[in-house]
Amino acid sequence: MKNYAIILGVSEYINADNLPACKNDVNRMFEILNATEKYQILLIDEKHKKQEIIKEVEDYFNANNAEEEIGEIFFYFSGHGYQDKDDLHFILRETELDKINATSFNNAELDDIVRKKNPRLYVKIIDACQSGFAYIKSLNYKNKVVFPQKESDINIEKKLENCIFMYSSKKDESSIANEEYSIFTQAFINAVLEGSKEESVRYSDIQNYITDIFNANKYGQTPYFNLQGDGREVFTFSTPAIKKLAEELFREEKTEEKTDTFNMNIDNFLKLYRTSEQVEQLMHRIEEVLQQMDLPFMKLSKYYEININNSFSRDFQEDKTIVNFLYEKREKENLYVEFETERIQKDKYFHTVFMGYETVPKKYVSVTKSLPSHKMIQLSPKCEGLPRYEVSIVFVYSDIGMYIFYGTRQLICKGWNEYVVGDKKKYTYFRLNYSDFEEERWKGYLENCLNSSAEFIENSLEEFVARK
Repeated sequence: MKNYAIILGVSEYINADNLPACKNDVNRMFEILNATEKYQILLIDEKHKKQEIIKEVEDYFNANNAEEEIGEIFFYFSGHGYQDKDDLHFILRETELDKINATSFNNAELDDIVRKKNPRLYVKIIDACQSGFAYIKSLNYKNKVVFPQKESDINIEKKLENCIFMYSSKKDESSIANEEYSIFTQAFINAVLEGSKEESVRYSDIQNYITDIFNANKYGQTPYFNLQGDGREVFTFSTPAIKKLAEELFREEKTEEKTDTFNMNIDNFLKLYRTSEQVEQLMHRIEEVLQQMDLPFMKLSKYYEININNSFSRDFQEDKTIVNFLYEKREKENLYVEFETERIQKDKYFHTVFMGYETVPKKYVSVTKSLPSHKMIQLSPKCEGLPRYEVSIVFVYSDIGMYIFYGTRQLICKGWNEYVVGDKKKYTYFRLNYSDFEEERWKGYLENCLNSSAEFIENSLEEFVARK
């Protein structure tokens, strides 16, 4: 029974930022796989195009396998990734965004190749994710940052008994790399070398090690694991070659680890930080998307005037849930807001009044006066008696990202032409790192929110006018 490993890493791109660390990732992963003395290894040239890769992989299996049963197929990728609604794409040197399916190696195509070979175990290790700055993995085509990762990207027939898929981060997160290596790949390799002190290293051991590493260090990414099975399969036994690599690695790390971690944390922060001028440019792009969209409320234009209003005012101050949410996040995330607070008597506990008072937030004020804090779409009734609607988009800024609150509320008449906020309202929020902004992703989020608002308005309006 044979085991096969396929390694693909792309460090140089024509249409995207280069990722120097990926070349080292590939070399280190090859070194580890070779030291296991377990796999027949195919190392794919990073300059190869999609069809060349597919043919190379298929020929590789055909030349080595015939009809022999396969124990394990191990696939590793390091480089840019792009994920749309249909598939996960491994970005190649000459991939073009507008020809993504034809010019990238697609996850579904890889799965189809593996499915035909029906291995006992299928392992996929993917080190790629979403943001577009140097050494933070994603795609940057003309300042477009992409790759929101799906929760699951597998569609495997039941005849595959076991699957172990490990991804460097969840959706909406960045996979960090320095100039030498990617953090996730290095964690995988360290897990193997640390585990070499025992008789064997299982995939579950690697997963646990990686999870602990990322929980302990604030890299801003959360590795995602997708297992079909218990993950207890052995990745490698403790071979002499594995032990030798472990001795070399940990001798170097003892002197470098502290300095590297300190410098890396500073460098990672500086990659995420944006100046006020840069955020202003980003906000212009966000506003342009809104202005260019077809609003789904136009079907109500017979009864409503529909207008988009810009404002630098402080908003959502009256909603205690949102104010309390921001108050809890203010220091940890360095939010650019100030709060007006009040002291109130502490709540009762089991009908016993606590002595003393506590400080609670009353409202917040944005301190970023040069940036818009609020956009509102107003639906003002043309006919007296109908409720009024307000669709609000509120921006709360920090040094590396912002919260976007999206809310829809119904205002009803309590007396002629006297409107008050009714019980009907719906709010949601979106956390965006500036480095993660991508116009198509923002447009998709906004479309979903606007369609949800339109549905909310239609349902609540129908309920309001159905009274008899």
